[in-house]
Amino acid sequence: MPTPEPQNPKNGLPEYIAFISKEMHNPDRKDLSDIRKRLRDGVFNVSTMLDEYEEKLNEYYENHPPFVSHKESENFSDFNEIVRDAFSAGSYKLLKTWAVDYPLNNETQLVHPISHYITGFEGFIENWETDASASGWPLDAKAYWEYLVMSLQPKPSSMPVN
Repeated sequence: MPTPEPQNPKNGLPEYIAFISKEMHNPDRKDLSDIRKRLRDGVFNVSTMLDEYEEKLNEYYENHPPFVSHKESENFSDFNEIVRDAFSAGSYKLLKTWAVDYPLNNETQLVHPISHYITGFEGFIENWETDASASGWPLDAKAYWEYLVMSLQPKPSSMPVN
């Protein structure tokens, strides 16, 4: 007798993933298209949840703007928190809004010029395998840090040089 499917995957994502995983490994189960459909539906539910999560994160940062402490360590902590939130939500848009555009448009709130933070981030990326595991970052989060550095870099001037 098959295990009953959890009724609301949105409220019990780990339970739903465990259910689907068990179904995928059940040798008695022949109807793979049904499992694929449920997996696809679960992915759409996860996508909706991530969109809602990103929306809540944006509301949070609108109400609690980063980089207000005027302390270097807290500036780095704010960048770290934003990158972690963006990675968790799967959102480069969130990263660009709060870790790129916001500090570039409000640079007076940072203790140091942007270049100082870029140098710190580049060192973190350079030693990614060691530093990431020591600080609990998944290895695939590196792309978010690289995007941050690339986006914060000054853009070359389009003015012709005589």
